[in-house]
Amino acid sequence: MSILAKGGRTDSFHTAKAFEFAARNGGKNPKAVRLRAEPSGDGNNYREIAVRAFRGTKPIADMVVGLDAHGNLRVVCTANGEGDGDHAMALFPELPAGEMVRRTVCDLDAPPKKS
Repeated sequence: MSILAKGGRTDSFHTAKAFEFAARNGGKNPKAVRLRAEPSGDGNNYREIAVRAFRGTKPIADMVVGLDAHGNLRVVCTANGEGDGDHAMALFPELPAGEMVRRTVCDLDAPPKKS
């Protein structure tokens, strides 16, 4: 059964497939880290992309890129090598560097003020 978007076209979010590969830096991967990128969310209310990191079969990190409740670009990430844990921090790439990191908070309290 295909999932159709408005206008009868196949919805690319629902049909997107995960892809996985070995991470590399300078052609090396000494800790055998594998990365997997995949759609995340329910596809209707939430459409995000997740990047998950594994060492063997153990999840060591989970990062999700999407929007917060105010429409700001947000990246949430686990910490302490706990890829199955709660997201411990949120990054807001559109904010100035000194304000972009929030710990244990997934949304900004209010929309950011334009400088």
